[in-house]
Amino acid sequence: MKTKKHKKIQMSERYKNLALRWLKKQGWKNESNYMIEFLLGLDKLEDLPYRPHFLISKDEHFFFVNLFNKDDYFWSKHFGYYMTGMDFYKYRFLQALQNETKVQPAVLIWNETLKEFIFRVLEELSKPVIWHRNKCLAQDYQRKEEILECFKCWRNNPLTVRKCIHRKTKTRPMAMWDVSCFGNKTNYQIKMFNEPTKIGKIPKNI
Repeated sequence: MKTKKHKKIQMSERYKNLALRWLKKQGWKNESNYMIEFLLGLDKLEDLPYRPHFLISKDEHFFFVNLFNKDDYFWSKHFGYYMTGMDFYKYRFLQALQNETKVQPAVLIWNETLKEFIFRVLEELSKPVIWHRNKCLAQDYQRKEEILECFKCWRNNPLTVRKCIHRKTKTRPMAMWDVSCFGNKTNYQIKMFNEPTKIGKIPKNI
């Protein structure tokens, strides 16, 4: 008899395989996990509690990709449109990945009801609506400089972030967007950085 954990792992692999096939159809190459580890290691991020699922490339452009699966989008009576999003700490760690590695992260969301993917480079998304912002643990601990600053909190107090991630609650801070902010193709614009991407430092023989 399969356990819930085993079924969850199987489901996770299913979504990853669906995502890789979808990305491949649009001309993307999935780079090795070693390349992800190499890039994270350059900036001492190998212990980052939320990591990219894929590193994809096309025409010498590279993106980290994080995959999310949703049963469906959420209709907001307050805003009057369908919304989707992620835990706020994931949003902050994706921002940190970009700031530290100079590789842009992208968000890929699978809608189980509609059987479709939507995609957007994080840099191209508008500032998210924050739900449950008062549920940040740093606020409970009265560490004002770390409230909703998850990467800084991880650097200073990793145990707090671990507790935040693994706590059982339905009201943790969330980063949410209008679904129309996303698209059904991997369209993107390359952000120009002051310093070159560290992709060029990867050994050519891996």
